[in-house]
Amino acid sequence: MAIHITDAKVEQEQDILAFYRWVYRQDHPLANEKFLHWWLRDNPYFTKKGFSAKLAMDGQKIAGHYGYTPVGLWMQGAVHRAFWAGNLVVDEAYRRQGIGGQLIAALRDEGEIGLDLGASPIAEPMLVKEGWWHLGALHRWVGVLDASRARGIAADQSAIGVCVLPRLMQNTDEKYEIRPIERFNSEHDVFWEIRRKTIACATNREAAYLNWRYADHPVFKYKMYEICKGNDIQGYAIMREEQAQGIEQEITVMRVVDMLAHPGYEEPLLRHLMRKAQDSGAVLMDFFCASARYGAVLEKYGFKREPWSGRIARLFSPVVLSKWPISFNVIATNTAAGSELPSQEEWYATTGDGDQDRPNKL
Repeated sequence: MAIHITDAKVEQEQDILAFYRWVYRQDHPLANEKFLHWWLRDNPYFTKKGFSAKLAMDGQKIAGHYGYTPVGLWMQGAVHRAFWAGNLVVDEAYRRQGIGGQLIAALRDEGEIGLDLGASPIAEPMLVKEGWWHLGALHRWVGVLDASRARGIAADQSAIGVCVLPRLMQNTDEKYEIRPIERFNSEHDVFWEIRRKTIACATNREAAYLNWRYADHPVFKYKMYEICKGNDIQGYAIMREEQAQGIEQEITVMRVVDMLAHPGYEEPLLRHLMRKAQDSGAVLMDFFCASARYGAVLEKYGFKREPWSGRIARLFSPVVLSKWPISFNVIATNTAAGSELPSQEEWYATTGDGDQDRPNKL
């Protein structure tokens, strides 16, 4: 029977969950109904019925799947309809039949710009074959907070000492206030509208999107902070704790997933994150971003980028000491929108985008 590609429908939910359990494992997060609804249905930009995924169907049987997150993309002064692709998988029994390429091609209708983070060594050549442009890999900054406890997460033990961070004292500067964020609101929209003018390309970080992505996440409890001067928000930062698994020693890792601030407010915001991580007993902090300029403030405080950051585990549930970097790929499905796609160093893209910050198990 010929394979046909279709949008995922509401009535196929149980079949989709069963497909995830079959191609991955029984307890995989994607096979959790609550997580599935959040990722593929509840996104504020998703206006269709069903789920934001393309399915390759062999009659009534699912042969392949490709999910996507519709977003607004801020690019050089305008907002474009775009999507972050994720989780391309074809049942092993149907591979080498061109089904992956058909699923990739089907996503073209979902936006003017397509984006992808973390394509595997198998999936990335398929993307390139279908016209995607490989921009490079996200930069990673690593800072070690407790060198004595970090041995189990480093493939190269010498990297631990190189990446060790200084311990910060409590800040007493009263020129600004840093406070937790419960939910994003219109004041954060005002900050974003100003801040994005200095950014060439980024997911349009409106309050509705940020609430869906971080405040309403069904599994992770993100630590979200804003820095203010008077009544005006000057920046925000988001991070979460992760417990390393598969090693003898208990280790907490702090993953910074989003951090933007106006000039002059990046340093106090970062210092706040570092103190919070130290207070929680975290062994390590890290941050991924497409453009190296967004990590300049981290380097000032001792965080190290490549090659040192690549010698410390990037996956912690369980710990994996060797893993390919997070690749960044993009495609213009609309000629006008993609006539001059910026290079990687002009993008603000982090692990908070795409599907690279997700649980390995529930």
